[in-house]
Amino acid sequence: MLGDLTLGLVFGVVFGFVAGVNNGGYLDRVFSVLSLVGLSVPVFWSGLMLMALLSLKLDLLPPSGTAGMRYVILPAI
Repeated sequence: MLGDLTLGLVFGVVFGFVAGVNNGGYLDRVFSVLSLVGLSVPVFWSGLMLMALLSLKLDLLPPSGTAGMRYVILPAI
């Protein structure tokens, strides 16, 4: 939960600042659409899609386990 809170806080503040500086611009629209999609997609669906992409297709992160910090990244996202 702490990892999720940290990621959400960091990305939320940075993306909000960039969107605010570029009010009405391209980045403002991109971040607005991404936030709308992120709020509209159910959590179980986005979690499954991230797991399929990051662990099964790209082989970047392990899908499950408890051996180290690499295993915390995917659930935190």
